[in-house]
Amino acid sequence: MKKLAIASIMLMTFILSAQTAEWKKEIYKKAGTIEFTEPELFEHGTTENIAKSIIYFDVYDVIKLRGHICPGSLAGFLMTKKAMKKLYPDSLPVRGNMEIKASSPSGPVDIAVILTRSGEHALLTPKPHDFFDTSLKSNKGLVIVFKRKDTGKSVKATFEKPKVIASLGSEKAKEFSSLEFKTNAHKATKEEIVKFGKLVQEAVAKMLADDGNSAIAVE
Repeated sequence: MKKLAIASIMLMTFILSAQTAEWKKEIYKKAGTIEFTEPELFEHGTTENIAKSIIYFDVYDVIKLRGHICPGSLAGFLMTKKAMKKLYPDSLPVRGNMEIKASSPSGPVDIAVILTRSGEHALLTPKPHDFFDTSLKSNKGLVIVFKRKDTGKSVKATFEKPKVIASLGSEKAKEFSSLEFKTNAHKATKEEIVKFGKLVQEAVAKMLADDGNSAIAVE
């Protein structure tokens, strides 16, 4: 009986582990990581010196923050990653040293703000004017401007979501838009949600295939 009980516990642990890890798909690793120097690790005694105060984020962290990964949340991650490389070509970006402005509220902006630790207190008491600048609106798509506080240097990242959806092909693109509307409105059937999820992940895979370069520009 004791052996049976142990076996049952081991089996249950395996099942729970498998369920927990199911969303950690290997393909998401293609997005790589964003590494930051995090001063607060040192300032609060978590690390013994600033040189060891390194923190990194990957797509799995985005999933934890947003509850999913889609073209928009992946764009937020990749826009931030590309912007940091431009702003810190020879060193790690410093977390908390960034100001962000965007053309409109959106998931990618949420991700960029959290990853860079820009105005985190404003997230607790939302103040849209802290992050959004209507003058940045573009017919190309979402615009996020990343600006270093210490040097004033800035870059502009643009995400054209329609390009990602179009990459699915005309029929799938139409289906994506229809199912996205129904799912967001909580009017989709279980079958439609499953179909929409597959299209979302197909779009994510296409973005990962070229590191988002076909839909994201940073200048």
